[in-house]
Amino acid sequence: MFGRTQDRLSHVLVSEGYEGHPDFYYPSKNSKVIYTRDNRPLDIQAAEISLAGIPFVRLRNDIPKKLLDGKAGFLETINLARKAELPPELVIDKTAKKLVANGIEVPLENINFVFYCWLIEQTVASESALYKPNVEANVDYGEQFLVLWKQIVEKGDDESKTAIALRRGMESGFFSERISRINSRLARILGDNLARAYKIQSRGKNNYLEYATDLRKEHY
Repeated sequence: MFGRTQDRLSHVLVSEGYEGHPDFYYPSKNSKVIYTRDNRPLDIQAAEISLAGIPFVRLRNDIPKKLLDGKAGFLETINLARKAELPPELVIDKTAKKLVANGIEVPLENINFVFYCWLIEQTVASESALYKPNVEANVDYGEQFLVLWKQIVEKGDDESKTAIALRRGMESGFFSERISRINSRLARILGDNLARAYKIQSRGKNNYLEYATDLRKEHY
């Protein structure tokens, strides 16, 4: 069981002499005397009950779903929680198609891996953000994405379904679906807290939403 942010752990404290007494359950409304083992009288009505908070580490938001499902041991859980306290460190290996966040590999489908590479290159290096395509497909986005797609996945293949679809530009639905799938995978593998720096966040209002991660040049 992993504590959540809102969880509390408490211990009930009872006045000396009452705890464990076979005739005491809770302070009574009326006076009633009981006796301890050494024949000392105690009035049940005078017993005091207090609730003491017990400090504990709240790990649930640091833990990915596979650990919450019981598919990992205690040490792996603790190590992952510690990684969440470290500064972000992103490693992208385009040749092996690997994304590694704070030493943890995050498997992504090819199309999502290329999208994440593209977004990172377009935002982190220039410290800027991307705007979501609206009614019309964004031709520049489509061309930029295809450059990476052909470089990483389908070298020289101009007739793939992805290449054909993006020739007209990157549409809003494609843009949104990639972000949703990437963010879901990051949270599942890394846990909410560790994934936060790597997730693609939206900022702004209505049709002027811009998208980027919280990563900076020194993290990548």
